[in-house]
Amino acid sequence: MIMNIFKKFKMLHFVILALGIFVLVSQSNNSQSSMKDSLPSVQSRQEKMEISLDLIGELQSLNHDYVYPKIWNGRISYLRPEGFVKEGEIVVSFETKGIEDDLKQSQEQLESAIYALENLKESIELQKVQADNGLEMAKKNLENAQTNYQRRKTEIEEGIRPPIDLAQSEISLLQAQQSLEESELSLKTRENQWELDLLDRQKTIDYRREKVEEKTEDLANGTIYAHKDGLMIHNEGWFGQVRKYQEGDETRKDRPILDFPEITSFIVRVKINERDLYKVKIGQDALITIDAVPGKIFEGTVNKIADIASSDMGTSSVTFSAQGDSKGFAAEILLSRSDKEQEPPALEQQFTNKDMKIREARKSNSGMPDSIKEKMEQGGGSQQVFTEKMSQWGDQESKQKEQDDFSNLRPGMTSLTRIILNVIENAVILPRSAIFIDSGKTVVYRVNNDQSWEKITVQLGAVTPQEAEVKSGIKPGETFLIVAPEESAISTSIESNKEEKANSSSNGKPSFGGWGGGSKGGSRGGK
Repeated sequence: MIMNIFKKFKMLHFVILALGIFVLVSQSNNSQSSMKDSLPSVQSRQEKMEISLDLIGELQSLNHDYVYPKIWNGRISYLRPEGFVKEGEIVVSFETKGIEDDLKQSQEQLESAIYALENLKESIELQKVQADNGLEMAKKNLENAQTNYQRRKTEIEEGIRPPIDLAQSEISLLQAQQSLEESELSLKTRENQWELDLLDRQKTIDYRREKVEEKTEDLANGTIYAHKDGLMIHNEGWFGQVRKYQEGDETRKDRPILDFPEITSFIVRVKINERDLYKVKIGQDALITIDAVPGKIFEGTVNKIADIASSDMGTSSVTFSAQGDSKGFAAEILLSRSDKEQEPPALEQQFTNKDMKIREARKSNSGMPDSIKEKMEQGGGSQQVFTEKMSQWGDQESKQKEQDDFSNLRPGMTSLTRIILNVIENAVILPRSAIFIDSGKTVVYRVNNDQSWEKITVQLGAVTPQEAEVKSGIKPGETFLIVAPEESAISTSIESNKEEKANSSSNGKPSFGGWGGGSKGGSRGGK
């Protein structure tokens, strides 16, 4: 009895065990067959792949028209805010109290110099009179000495006086001649000195007069007017740090205070991290977006790259606080115009175009005022009036289309610049979310036609933070899982996010939105 019960229990145990194994195998097959439906997937694609480097930059004008102050050490009392100005508008005023005081002092010094010159001239005239009198006296003494000498000589010849008396007369004559020569030499020396003194005083007067003229000019230059219509911005100077001029700052004649930049040509200044420098070359193409002009992508070319790294870009025209404090190389991207000027069509072609616009407008009636539409439906309004109206609307539309792409750009705007480093034609591309690392190998999970998955080892080519080129192992148009069915596999998109966060924390870069940036570059697909 007990043995029969035991045998039945044993048989039941085997049946239950077999049934459990069958259920597990069935569930495993069903799980794998419905993998595509339960896990998200993407398809590989084949198209052109652009490897790029995304950077934050600042828009600057290519050409500048600087305004220099005409006052040394002038202190700014009024500085017009940056923006568009009209010719003749006051843009800078300087404090004039100090200039007025200096002018008054210079005028007093000039008057003193002129007075000193006049006094010197009077003194010279007096000294000249005294010197002339002394010279006349020396001449008379010489004449007397000559007369006495001749008389003594005659007396000696006549025997009236002894010969010894002639020697005394000769001595007196020589002394008189020497005295005259000394008087003439002294007068000539004094005349030279007087001339030098007059020149020195005249130089002092000229110097004082120049100072008066300079201060008078400074007083007249105490106000700077806009020399043309256009955009005006404040230039930068050194005030313990590089910053723009403000009211209260002192200026120098050799340092520009204002800039009237041309807004017809622009460059973007960027900072290239030293680890990315070898990737960037002069002449590479770039795409630029401006925060203030959403939805517009500008084209450009790498124009300059600095030879020496600097943490402050080595320029006072832009500060890259958003780029962090790491060293980098300053670079310039020259923006190019996308709109090409076309020659106006011939006169006959213009009339033909207008007629075509009129016929098209008659068909669509789009953009017309309701009053004109009603008149047309009622038969009112002449053909001439209608033609003139359509011509006006066509001209307005043409002007809007011809509007310069650069008209909304201003210096100082923040830009996002994508430098195209390399272009790969016909690349097989997969998002990095569909690429995994398993046991040190790069793998993908392909979904087969029977809805099962297959793990494939692949070889990657170019890699960006969002996607990668798969050089071998897969074909375009195949479906791949973006969630690994095996716990051992690690998505490469996770590593990409880690790299982006690390770069963001070190470089202070914000996200690049639809571009998907990062210092290691991004990609832009296109067929």
